[in-house]
Amino acid sequence: MGVQVIGSGGQTVNAVGQSTMAVHASVVRAVGALTAAAGATPLIRAAERSVYADTITLAATDGVIVGNGTVDLPTIASQDEDPQAFLISAVGGAITVVPHEDDEAIFGLDNQLVSEVTVEANTVLTLLRYVGVWRVIDSSAGGSGGSAVASVDGRTGAVTLDDLYDPAGAAQAVADGLGTAAALDAGSADGVAELDSGGKVPSSQLPSYVDDVVEVANFAALPGTGETGLIYVTLDTNLTYRWSGSAYVEISASLSLGETSSTAYRGDRGKTAYDHSQVTTGNPHGTTASDVGADPAGTAAGLVDDLSGVSNQATARTNLGLGSAAVEAASAFATAAQGVDARTPTAHKTSHATGGTDALTASDIGAAAASHTHAAYLPLVAAGASVEDIGAIESNVNTVAATGATETLDLSTYGVFDCTMDQACEFTFSNPAPSGKATIFTLILRGAFTPTLPASIDWAGTAPTYTTPSQYVFTTVDGGTTYLGQQVGAAFA
Repeated sequence: MGVQVIGSGGQTVNAVGQSTMAVHASVVRAVGALTAAAGATPLIRAAERSVYADTITLAATDGVIVGNGTVDLPTIASQDEDPQAFLISAVGGAITVVPHEDDEAIFGLDNQLVSEVTVEANTVLTLLRYVGVWRVIDSSAGGSGGSAVASVDGRTGAVTLDDLYDPAGAAQAVADGLGTAAALDAGSADGVAELDSGGKVPSSQLPSYVDDVVEVANFAALPGTGETGLIYVTLDTNLTYRWSGSAYVEISASLSLGETSSTAYRGDRGKTAYDHSQVTTGNPHGTTASDVGADPAGTAAGLVDDLSGVSNQATARTNLGLGSAAVEAASAFATAAQGVDARTPTAHKTSHATGGTDALTASDIGAAAASHTHAAYLPLVAAGASVEDIGAIESNVNTVAATGATETLDLSTYGVFDCTMDQACEFTFSNPAPSGKATIFTLILRGAFTPTLPASIDWAGTAPTYTTPSQYVFTTVDGGTTYLGQQVGAAFA
């Protein structure tokens, strides 16, 4: 394959044949003088190098590269400002031309930036470096036996160095044509991102997952249509919300006072009821005998001693099962004594008193036992604790110093779990409240190991990344079928 280039003085710079393939890439062979025409530095240097299945870095003294392999271009900053052209002839295989990492790319024949240029076998490529730009200006394919370069930068015939010089500044015009960010659709789709006064990309030009929390002044300031996967915070109440697809849903409902199953009871009233439940002596209710249907001071006994005190003696006798015994003669009974006893009942109220042979119990008369409490109507607290302001609720804490490979959290016993993992651990939630009642608990995880949480958790957005230590809050209202989960924080100091 032959390549012929005519220098500015009319001399032949080089005629390359396939025999040059025997020359290793490190060999530089001078083939002419570095002469200038009319004070201009020659475009094509009078030196030739060969590459064979190897890599060379283009030098300022090179003019012709022949062979096959890879040609690395030096950074533009390391070159002088004079224009220079290089002929790259692929013989026995392809040559790949790669720009320096500090330079953007190479302008191809279609005036598009490309990351590299491949010179196919038996092809000659003309590469121009001028005003900080690498540019392919011509590529000509050769036959199996090779052929001369047909043209250089669109010029045919005997092309001199002066012909290749660029007095009109075409290369500079190409560089200037890149424009500024404002001319490249800055801030628009398929354009480039803008920078604010601090040199950062505005959040409006970043995807939503870059900033997952949106703060607004109040609920009315929330967007009309929210975005799934974002957490919205109203600064006036510090409540958090998520977008369900049609409405904003509070992530962790706030505690409110009331007298229903879904509210908390007033602390002052709860304390009064609790104090009363601890009284086990006296008559704290002020209960009277008539309140429980009892006989005050033996009044009933006095009335029936001889039935003279009742308004309807016949009815009284019938109610007492005496029939006409009260008016029958003693001779009507088996013995006189029996008749007397029947007519005049012996007083026996003392046998019903406490300690008597037939003592009455509280349940006999529908009264509450002296030891009764109102615990069923009060919030459950630990022994010795007191129910005061409900604003701060105490909860039993289960501290696990080393979890092992598995750990079961009993939700019927504890409301807070502080677990330190000593290895990768799989967690199980057990004994939640039945469906229709809420179970809310807190899980604090520690340790540089991977936790596996139940698949029944429905996270707010995507499942969070665990970083020790992390705090989570879970809520279930369907008996544990689904837990609503939220990572409150991670990597606490």
